[in-house]
Amino acid sequence: MVKLGKLWGDAKFASLSPISKLLYCYLTTHPSISTLGVINVSLDRVELDLNSDELLAKYWIELEDKDYIITYPYEQTSKRIITVVVLDHFKSLPKSKSNLRKAIDEGTKANEELKEILRTIFTEKDAKDDSFKPPTPKEVAEYALNLGYLVNGKNFVEYYEDNDWYDKNDKKVRNWKSKLKKVWCRDTNKLETADGAPKGFEYFYVEIEEGHRIYPQSWNKGLPSHSNHIYAQYLIEEFNEQTNS
Repeated sequence: MVKLGKLWGDAKFASLSPISKLLYCYLTTHPSISTLGVINVSLDRVELDLNSDELLAKYWIELEDKDYIITYPYEQTSKRIITVVVLDHFKSLPKSKSNLRKAIDEGTKANEELKEILRTIFTEKDAKDDSFKPPTPKEVAEYALNLGYLVNGKNFVEYYEDNDWYDKNDKKVRNWKSKLKKVWCRDTNKLETADGAPKGFEYFYVEIEEGHRIYPQSWNKGLPSHSNHIYAQYLIEEFNEQTNS
């Protein structure tokens, strides 16, 4: 819904006549307004609801001239019933999966005259959410590692890509880092640490087989150490390879 509170600081809205402002607020808060901002209204009912002692024709025209609304006769059946499209309504709504689906469905089911009007208002871009930039698997894995967790970045990206970046509750993922911390960083994949680790190697480990990770039990003279001699060798070799690469 158009955020009415912001209208009062808008110079264009301030230039409207008082009744035009009232009429616009009435339309934007109308209980039957659709996702695309379409309403079928009776002019008699509008005048009754607004308790107006004068005809509202010139105020409808003012709103149209200032590009707030578009009006046309409702299915050509009555001069006192019109269809109104509130131009900024849909663009003020969150681009949730639900709203986008409703908008596309409404546009598909609209009659030809309304479709022509909607085509002049909306573009294909309006039916997409371009505000979110998905991360790469590498970005996910590295961010998780910085938090002290081991997360398969490929699994993370593929999971949400398959759902158009909506979570299991059908909510848009707008902050993937927050989603990663809240959902994917669990105690079961938390990396262990040991005192004395060099900077950047606080969560150093070696995976000798899938799911079996070895962590240093301590650090000795800048090298990873482990009570198991074989494990210690794995750790030192991997550490040297990473530091020399």
